[in-house]
Amino acid sequence: MGSNKEPQDIELGVAEMPMKEARKRAGFSQTALSRASGVPLRTIQHWDRGNAIDARVRNLVKVADVLGCSLDDLVGREAPGGGRR
Repeated sequence: MGSNKEPQDIELGVAEMPMKEARKRAGFSQTALSRASGVPLRTIQHWDRGNAIDARVRNLVKVADVLGCSLDDLVGREAPGGGRR
């Protein structure tokens, strides 16, 4: 089920994690996103450049990919409207 790749073969690249594009699509500046999310501005800036994505997050993404589910499903997070994203 899911991907034929072994977990160690799955790599998370900038193209797979387009945080800058998602931020812009949602209409947020780096500063506004930092304030709204509580994530430090410096961290947002690093993410926009494709740097400093936490290794633990990379591992969660790998597991979600192998299991064929979203990160929300993996951690049991429900969307603000009450349903899963």
